[in-house]
Amino acid sequence: MLNNLINSKVLILLIILVIFSQTKIQRMIEDFTNSYNHQCNHGMGKVLGAVAKERGMVSKKKGWDFYFPCGYNYCELESSKLKPENADQKFFLLDGCDKINSKTALWDAIKSRYGRFEAAKIMPNTYLLDNSSEMTEFTNYYSHLKLQNPKCKFVLKNHRQRQEGIKLVNDLKEIKKARNNGFYLVQDYKENPFLISKRKINIRYYLLIVCSKDKIEGYIHNNGFMYYTPKLYKEGTLDFKEHITTGYIDRKVYEENPLTISDFNTHLEGLQPGLSDEFFKRVKNLFHKVMVSLHGKICKMEHLQKNTLFQLFGADIGPDENLEPSLMEINKGPDLSPKDDRDGKVKIKVQGDIMDIVDTDGDYKIKETNGFSLVYSSNK
Repeated sequence: MLNNLINSKVLILLIILVIFSQTKIQRMIEDFTNSYNHQCNHGMGKVLGAVAKERGMVSKKKGWDFYFPCGYNYCELESSKLKPENADQKFFLLDGCDKINSKTALWDAIKSRYGRFEAAKIMPNTYLLDNSSEMTEFTNYYSHLKLQNPKCKFVLKNHRQRQEGIKLVNDLKEIKKARNNGFYLVQDYKENPFLISKRKINIRYYLLIVCSKDKIEGYIHNNGFMYYTPKLYKEGTLDFKEHITTGYIDRKVYEENPLTISDFNTHLEGLQPGLSDEFFKRVKNLFHKVMVSLHGKICKMEHLQKNTLFQLFGADIGPDENLEPSLMEINKGPDLSPKDDRDGKVKIKVQGDIMDIVDTDGDYKIKETNGFSLVYSSNK
């Protein structure tokens, strides 16, 4: 009788212990399953949605871990209105993004840090049309270049993105009047571009900036996309399609030419072993200089200082014939919608690698080597 009573008590204790253990395990699982807030009428993008699903992330209206915005057209305004519930919440946008996206603000940041001569090695030499002293300087610069190359040309730019706000010109009078037509800056045009199959190229790199509680970090992904001119390159002309690259091009171009940076690396290795590594080293050095220029100009809003902010940017690099990279522009909302299977795989990898860097609390296991390389890290 006594033994039966003891056995019954032991059994009850074991049952209680099992229930407690299961509850504790369940709580641990819940603690390490991240959630997100995303309130868009059109829903989440395919790539971000696929990555969130793969990681087992769940949607929440309150108490979420990650905030995913609907877009980045008003990222500065949205940043100012964010109200973190706690210091652990992370936001997929950062204040100061327009200082990166703006062609004038970006150039000013680089020129202020390095001076015009060195800045022109990072971006094409740039002059503001509404600045009288700069236009006087440009007039002298224009005359100097024309003596060297009478067919040299320049690029006028307005505020539109994705190659839509660009005009090629070679006449000084037209350049000086361009302000009246909505243009606000004039840049050098690189006359000696690197060519593939007689087409000029630009390369889309993905720049990730992460602002944590005490640090600002910049990363460059080792994969991205190739842009080509719609027509074969011809020196000395003003034909837009012969000189301005685009990612919105006939997909047949990619059947015989590199689509991704990975493909481009293979192309470079075919030209010379080790050339792809050398070029990427130059690209990383360029972005390090860009990040140095941006320090103190981003991630400054007081109400977000305790939280982690991160944002992906699309940065377009134009290499010259010697594979010296030059930064054309940086877009704050790169298109991550998949165009085809190969395109989609790259974009899903980029988005997944972003989450692996910023998702320090989740239980998702990293399966592949992260494609991002750290190019800059500094205290705020």
